[in-house]
Amino acid sequence: MHQDANTIEWIRRATGQFVDPYAALLLASASALSGQQAEAGKAIKAYLADSRTKSRTISQFQKQQLAMENNPKWLAYNERFAEGLRKAGLPE
Repeated sequence: MHQDANTIEWIRRATGQFVDPYAALLLASASALSGQQAEAGKAIKAYLADSRTKSRTISQFQKQQLAMENNPKWLAYNERFAEGLRKAGLPE
């Protein structure tokens, strides 16, 4: 959970408000995993409203992330990230 709080802090420092769709997803996932559901929902709404968004579901997003599928650490990170996106309300 401490790691999620650090992630949230660094995303905010780096981007301010949802400048980049991927940053919004990171913020949504980390917020949901740290129990900040309102913030997570706000980030998901911003992500889905952004015209640059390429994937609108978790499965679409995960298909885009398969470039490193032979890396166990990447797979573990990607699954935890998806868990946060589920908690934040991104559709499957």
